[in-house]
Amino acid sequence: MTSFTSERLPDWCAYPLGVIDEARLNGWVPEGAGLDLAIHSTLPIGAGLASSAALELAVAGALVPLFFEAGNEPGTEMLVAAAHRAENRFVGMPCGLLDQTVVGHAREDHLIVMDAATNRHDVVPIPSSLGFVLFQSHVSHALVTSPYEERHRECRQALMGLQRFIPGLRHLASVHPADLDAYGSVLETRPRMRAQHVVEEQVRVLAFQEALRNGNPETAGALMSASHESSRLLFDNSTPELDVLVASASQQENVLGARLSGGGWGGTVVALVRDTFSDHQAESICDTYEELFEVRPHWWRSRACRGLVQERL
Repeated sequence: MTSFTSERLPDWCAYPLGVIDEARLNGWVPEGAGLDLAIHSTLPIGAGLASSAALELAVAGALVPLFFEAGNEPGTEMLVAAAHRAENRFVGMPCGLLDQTVVGHAREDHLIVMDAATNRHDVVPIPSSLGFVLFQSHVSHALVTSPYEERHRECRQALMGLQRFIPGLRHLASVHPADLDAYGSVLETRPRMRAQHVVEEQVRVLAFQEALRNGNPETAGALMSASHESSRLLFDNSTPELDVLVASASQQENVLGARLSGGGWGGTVVALVRDTFSDHQAESICDTYEELFEVRPHWWRSRACRGLVQERL
C-alpha cells in the first residue's frame, strides 16, 4: 500500500494522482506522457457523498478518450476497479468498492445495490412519489483521518473470532443473526458491537429493497432510521450534529426516514421524503440545528442520476 504524503499539494490531489498512477501501472498511459487536467465540481467535499470516488471515476473516464482508440477502451468495471485500487493503494484508504461502483454504474431514478462478496450490483427503481433531501452538517467528513480503519480492524477481529465456530465463513454480512446470538459471546465487546451492526444492516438492506419493490415506502423509511440508530449505538460512527439532524427530520410530516450518509463521523444526513415535503419543513429542521450549534446547515433536494457508464454511451 502506498500512502500519499506531500507538503506542497492539497490532500485532494491524491485522488486524481492515484488514478493516473494506477493507469500508468496498467500500461494505459504511455511512459513519459503527460496531460493538463481541469476539474470542476458541484459536489461538496467532505460531506460523505462519495466525492473522492466521483473524482476518481471522472479522472479515469477522462483518460479513456486520450489514450485509447474507440472500441479498445477499458470497460467500466475495469475503470471502477482501477479507481478502487488507487484509493486503497495510493491514498491509503481501506475502503470497499461501493462508492466507485455506484459512481460508475448509477442509473437515473434507481438505487444501486451491491453485493461486496461477488462485486455484482443490481438496481432498484425509486417510486416517483419519493425523493431525497440532504442536510449537510458543519462537521467535515474525512475518512482518511477518521476511525474508519479502526472499524475495519474491529470487523476483521469479529470475523476471525466467528470463523472458529462457523466453517467456511468469509464475510460478516453472511452471518445469520441467530449465529451471532449463539457465538457472539466469544468476541470482545467492541468487535461484537461492530459485527451486530453489520449483520443487522445486511437484513435491513434486503428488507429496504423489498419494501421499495412492493410499494411500501413507510417500511423503507423506518429501516433507514433504524440504520442510523444502529450506527449511533453499535458502530459508533455518528456525531451529535448528525443525530440532531436525523431526529429533527424524523419529526417532520412527509419525512419517511433519515440516516447519516457515507462512512459517518460528520458530513451529511439523507432523508427519504414524499414529494409533498416542503421547503418550509426543511428550513424548520435547519432552525433546530442552528439553535443548538449556532451554525446553519446547508440543505438541498437530490435525485438519483446516471453514472459514468451512461455518460460514455
